[in-house]
Amino acid sequence: MTLGVTMTPNRPRRPGTRPRPTLLASAVILGGLLLGTSLAFAAPPKKVRITLDDGTVIEGTLTKWESRTYHFVTVDGTTRRLDEDRVRRVEFLDAGDGATPPPKPPTSDPAPPVEIVPRGQPPIPAPAPVDPRPAWQTSTIAWLEAHQSKDGRWDVDGWQRLCAGEMCQGARDERGDPRYDVGVTALAALALIRLGEDPGASDALSRALDWITTQAPFRAGVEAGAIGFRDGEQIYNHAIATLALAEAEEHTSSPERRAVLERAVNWSLAAQNPGLGWKYGVRPGKNDTSVTGWMLAALDAARRAGIEVPDEAFRGGVAWLDRATSKEGVTGYQTPGGGSSYLPIQRGRFDEVPSMTAVALLGRAHAGLPIAATILDPGRKLLLGSLPEWETPTEVRNANFYYWFHATGALRALGTDAQWSRWRKSVRRALERQQRMGGPESGSWDPIGEWCIAGGRVYATAINALTLEQTERPRPAAGARAPRGPRGAPAEPAPPPSGPLVELASPEKGLVTTERSIEVNGHVRGLTPPLVVRIDGRRVEVEGSRFSGTVRLREGINEIDIVAADADGGRARARRTVVRDSTAPGIKLEDVADVVRVPRMTIDGHVDEHGCTVWVGGKETPVVGEQAFYFMETVTLAAGRNEIEIVAKDPVGNITRTTVTVTYKP
Repeated sequence: MTLGVTMTPNRPRRPGTRPRPTLLASAVILGGLLLGTSLAFAAPPKKVRITLDDGTVIEGTLTKWESRTYHFVTVDGTTRRLDEDRVRRVEFLDAGDGATPPPKPPTSDPAPPVEIVPRGQPPIPAPAPVDPRPAWQTSTIAWLEAHQSKDGRWDVDGWQRLCAGEMCQGARDERGDPRYDVGVTALAALALIRLGEDPGASDALSRALDWITTQAPFRAGVEAGAIGFRDGEQIYNHAIATLALAEAEEHTSSPERRAVLERAVNWSLAAQNPGLGWKYGVRPGKNDTSVTGWMLAALDAARRAGIEVPDEAFRGGVAWLDRATSKEGVTGYQTPGGGSSYLPIQRGRFDEVPSMTAVALLGRAHAGLPIAATILDPGRKLLLGSLPEWETPTEVRNANFYYWFHATGALRALGTDAQWSRWRKSVRRALERQQRMGGPESGSWDPIGEWCIAGGRVYATAINALTLEQTERPRPAAGARAPRGPRGAPAEPAPPPSGPLVELASPEKGLVTTERSIEVNGHVRGLTPPLVVRIDGRRVEVEGSRFSGTVRLREGINEIDIVAADADGGRARARRTVVRDSTAPGIKLEDVADVVRVPRMTIDGHVDEHGCTVWVGGKETPVVGEQAFYFMETVTLAAGRNEIEIVAKDPVGNITRTTVTVTYKP
């Protein structure tokens, strides 16, 4: 029997990792027995005995075996479709004993590989080296490399020009928004890194990283150190680019890239709201969970790469996540427990999923700080209540790749074994089945997810590869989420508080108020009365160990400093952040006609603040969107002059009113 096994050369593997388990290696060996092809195997019928994971034994005739996800077996004339995870042993029954079983591929996965046991077959020559990565990974890498521009970027709205022959096409949103070329290129580079490409050996990855560094020009002022950021939502470009450069630095250091990375980290720290999180721009005074999650991931990776990142940055990010999380453990975008958002043009197409809760849990894991059970337990349950589903290529209602990526990372790091197993099975099922295999799109995913409108097929492929790759890796050890020192070395856990303490009764953590002043009170432990207590440098009244005082607030963020001292020189200190928001939300309406000829018309526009409630003509109207807060309402007009009032109220009660006048002429 002549063997014609098709093999692929070894690719560089990510340092510090073992070859991943893959059924593909076993399937290649079996293919050598049957035909000699690495994708589908057929041969003169062979009698086999197949043992499944539950002990079930099937005997019959094997005529075809397709690699990767499914096996098609004809047993006594009945076609059976077997999931690869179920097959544990294949025995050939045609000949006698004496054959040498083919070598088994290395494995580090809890699930045992398929065992191939030929009987009576001639000895099998040792196979040529084979890429240890699963087929889905090598095909993803091939698709990304084939659609990368010569300058190293992935052109979000022009990548189809690079299609060889037939153009890649799928369900929808093939192209994205070119403003996010930097962020999507960084996401694709990050996928290559985590799929095992070496920045020092992969030409595609090296060119991508070099292009990213060119997007951080040396500028003065607020743009100094920013990567791909000019204004607004382009801060996502910066955060993801910083993350990619940091992970590349962990594996292959480059002086040029490291210099850009250090400046990017400094800009990230400068952009953070004091004691809280991030939003668009430098210290804008408002925070959002989505940007904060990406920034925490980037700073965590920078810390592992040996860049100095102060602990205060992580504590501030977590302080915002705490503020945005409700008592029920639900994290909102800019308000506690706020629901997930969607774009108006996607209205009604997608089911709501707990994206921000997933982002917040993963952000806390990156920060490495203790997580209260009152936050962790309900958050994990919420994610498991929205498992990934993608049964058919065109089914999109639950397809939220952004959510799947963050929830996979969160449950991998913070879930119980049972929770992780359940999520892992669901997300693998969803993504493995729907990856394109064959044709010009082979290796990619169709951009049908809710946010694919921003990044198209490149975004969908990169983020889904990053999600699926996490299910291939072992989970981090329990308790391994402490802050890391340089190059991933675990830092010493922070000791529990000891010595004198200032305990505050008010204001509560995360307070946002419209008031000009607030009462600050609490008590001091561990100091001997009489005590002197100063709030923001001003001495206040003390009775025994209790104190109180009034603090005037300025608009925006207020850092309140409380210092207590006794006669023996003992001191204790506390800080509390309070935000004063007395600014009413802005309303911007789309053009409204002065005169109309129909009795119904649509009024739409947006507000400039998250969490607002809007009324149009006295009717409460939904506000949607995570970046631009849109509203739209249809009103019925009376003949003649109509005055329609639009009211917006923010979460702390500030109100803006505006009126439009429309004349209806039947």
